[in-house]
Amino acid sequence: MPTFKKVVLWDFDGPINYYNPNCSDNHHIPRGLDMPAELGISVNYTRQMEVVFRTLHENGILSVPASQRCAYANGTREAGLKIAMYRSLNECFGESREYLLEKHGETIAAGVDADNTGRSKNPYLDRVSDIAGCKGIAPEDIILVDDNPKYQAPAEAAGYQFLLVSREDDIDLAYKDKAYLIQVMRKAGLSDEQILAGIITNADNRDVRMDLLDVYMKTGPHSAEGIGLAKTIKERDQELQQVQVMRKAGFSDGEILEGIVRKFDDCNVRMDLLDVYMKIGPHSTEGLILAEEIKTRDQELQQDYYPKLAVLEGHCAKHEEKPAGPHSSRWQQVGEFSDKARECAKDYLLNGSNDDFQPLENSKEMMASLSKHRTHKALRVAGTIALSLIFSGVGIGLPWVAYKTGQAVWNRWKGKPVNFLFLGETTSSMQAQAIKSAVPQPAIAY
Repeated sequence: MPTFKKVVLWDFDGPINYYNPNCSDNHHIPRGLDMPAELGISVNYTRQMEVVFRTLHENGILSVPASQRCAYANGTREAGLKIAMYRSLNECFGESREYLLEKHGETIAAGVDADNTGRSKNPYLDRVSDIAGCKGIAPEDIILVDDNPKYQAPAEAAGYQFLLVSREDDIDLAYKDKAYLIQVMRKAGLSDEQILAGIITNADNRDVRMDLLDVYMKTGPHSAEGIGLAKTIKERDQELQQVQVMRKAGFSDGEILEGIVRKFDDCNVRMDLLDVYMKIGPHSTEGLILAEEIKTRDQELQQDYYPKLAVLEGHCAKHEEKPAGPHSSRWQQVGEFSDKARECAKDYLLNGSNDDFQPLENSKEMMASLSKHRTHKALRVAGTIALSLIFSGVGIGLPWVAYKTGQAVWNRWKGKPVNFLFLGETTSSMQAQAIKSAVPQPAIAY
């Protein structure tokens, strides 16, 4: 049996049952064919309400019906009003729900004169401890949510909390009609992160999620961090939704984090999602530690590795825009190398081992291809001789040729690409070597 730390008692007529002609999202139960629509039961924004009820419950806060209808005796003329209330709650939020239960309404209304609740609902509040799991809850942890201000003074005088619901059915100010939903969660002591976590976790429908995020951002007071997080969630909503799908599918924290790293190449998206993951649970201690390690390693690679990789990928992108030519296969291998470099970085983000970069060192054939010059070897030799003669007057021609020849022989002996004489390496080869040199220390051997 769950134990609750706080209880929110909800008036029905006003906070839940409220006729709004501008709301297309409602559940309506007409009172009778000869009665106007506003006299029936109309529960607006049922999906938004469900998100709030579930969020409160997940944080150990029980929602209990506290309408005058609860105290109407069975078999009386007014009993139909009580029956209609519970029927609408069943239809809107399901009979298997864990909040706004009829048995809890019956418990707090036991022995209470319905007429007396027209002046004060303290008799309901005084009986909260009779609900299973609520024994010993202090008055300051019991909140009455009502649209009638006359209940505020007696409730607060007895040490209870009170939230006055102010509805706004102007279609241009629709968020005000739902602002009290955010205010209830704040009144119950939920932090901005807990509120946002509840919205993300419990709003399966994107329109409902975005709507509640808008209401949250317009309904203060909230922290600057909360506003920043809400904006991030809205910007990354599609990506975040995929993370939530993985969480609801039972994936472990490690699998979720690997999904973020593997799927998103954009650093800003990746870092934002890691921030949201760390702030919005549920997650394990191990998951939080791994997320922090990934962020640290990501920032490390941003210093040198990713910028150099971006330059090489830029060369590839520009070449792809050109018509196919004789060097297309070489540029295809440049792209393959950059893809491999990015995958090595992802391995490193997840594992933190320098061995994750070993495939770059094992790409000798690919590196050799990157180092091939476009100019024929005979022309390069002739060019080298010509250059040595030009510079022989200043005494650097022949020594320079001897140095480059010795370097070429040394590279051949070591099994490295031979970058012949004055032409040096191609741009792609130099960028590939630069990426290898940017590997975090202690680095791989090269």
